[in-house]
Amino acid sequence: MVSVSDAAALRQRWADVEDLCAHVAQPNVFYEPWMVIPAVEAFGKDKFFTFVLVYSESQPGGKPVLSGFFPFERRRRYARMPANLLLLWEYRHCGVCTPPVREGHEKACMNALLDWAKSDRNGADVIEWFQVSSEGPVFQALLECVEERKLHHQLAKRERPIMVPRESSEAFLNEALSSQRKRGLRRWERQLSEFGAVEFKEFVDGDLEQWINDFFEMEASGWKGQEGVAAILDENTHGFVRYALQEANRRKQLLTLAMTVGGEPAASRFILTSNGGSFGYKISYREKYAKYSPGSLLEIESIRRVHDHPEIKWLDSCVAPSFAHYLPWLDKMGIADISFSSGTFKGNTALALAPKLRAFAKSIQEWKERKKNPPAENKPAQPAPPENTES
Repeated sequence: MVSVSDAAALRQRWADVEDLCAHVAQPNVFYEPWMVIPAVEAFGKDKFFTFVLVYSESQPGGKPVLSGFFPFERRRRYARMPANLLLLWEYRHCGVCTPPVREGHEKACMNALLDWAKSDRNGADVIEWFQVSSEGPVFQALLECVEERKLHHQLAKRERPIMVPRESSEAFLNEALSSQRKRGLRRWERQLSEFGAVEFKEFVDGDLEQWINDFFEMEASGWKGQEGVAAILDENTHGFVRYALQEANRRKQLLTLAMTVGGEPAASRFILTSNGGSFGYKISYREKYAKYSPGSLLEIESIRRVHDHPEIKWLDSCVAPSFAHYLPWLDKMGIADISFSSGTFKGNTALALAPKLRAFAKSIQEWKERKKNPPAENKPAQPAPPENTES
């Protein structure tokens, strides 16, 4: 078991993490070293980290291999109580936080993590996993260990769209789209074609830089630019996203799609891939075409293109619940947030008291709102109008 606290020390373990990510039980591109280490350097200022690396012997007497990697952010309080807290780091534009665990080592890795957290001075009283896949061997191994040790824990689950390809893209679309929806999509494309020829392209070779520039420009022209959250408006975000796309392309882990109208970029999408899985990363569209739903048209083309890549077994939307209804996808994946004690007295106490403290804080907040905005007083009933006595 090794723990380090900064990106420079983690870089020295780059090869180990790279090897682990090539043999994981569940792929997560956002925690591969080429993504997470530059993310620490871009977004980790003023944060405290503990990167936990669990090693195990590949065979008796053999060289230890990395069997688990846990990029934790460290905090000193949990639910406003003094308790050492480690939470899986969800950095900006990180779609999922499932930690990389070597296939076949899931249960042993979780037990090692819990033993370390409880006994080591760099451990923690409480551990939190947010935004992790609740399906598959990694989360199931954690849940088994938590239940076997009878650790206090709190668990919340939800779902988000995932695309699992069918035998063909046409079979998928026939199942996913109603006749009315298909007519609407054809109408939008026909109306767009009045501005110029509508074309769909997939980046293969050439100048990716121009595709990236088009993406940033389109994103900034829409609501994200108006609300000040477009990537190009923040220096660190702009630099990191540009780097991530270029590096993913160099590693052949990038699927890039675009729609043009009369040769002008109208919508673009970037998908990151890893070990048979893929993750929706970035999408943008040109605001002046918004009434024709260019994002939806590109989404339909994305479904077709993903079906043309047999190495892609599934595509995680990585979207917030409020955006889920925009996707004409057929499947759901489970997402979990879990907080659990490492077994220390502080951890057990914090997990036991947290629900009561949250309920109390909520009641106080509701009381303040009622005091600030008291309900209108009941007004006396108005007398009924006199009956019409005219004959």
